[in-house]
Amino acid sequence: MKTITVYHGSVNEIENFRSHVIYATVHKMDALQYAKMIELNGEAFADMDSDGGFLYTATIDADMIEMEDDFDALDCGGYSNPDAWSKPVVMNEESGYMFIKNAASLAWSKIAS
Repeated sequence: MKTITVYHGSVNEIENFRSHVIYATVHKMDALQYAKMIELNGEAFADMDSDGGFLYTATIDADMIEMEDDFDALDCGGYSNPDAWSKPVVMNEESGYMFIKNAASLAWSKIAS
């Protein structure tokens, strides 16, 4: 069975992933940017030199993934209408981004803080 490694970055430490929709990516650096997000004067940006943020990884079976070619549909619908897709994970292959319908269904490991 083919599997892929995915990453999730968070500004806050996650002790237990809850049963809700989250984003993930196959690109470790993209997830790290989310982990390093800070707000300055109302603008959010990644401070890659900061010590903050947490990075997590999990493995997903490829047969759990439904591909979505339209990135805008994925980006706009991932949180607001995750049931529009039939599989537990919906992914845009070109960008490497995905939404996981139930974060608690995966075995996440913290790999950096």
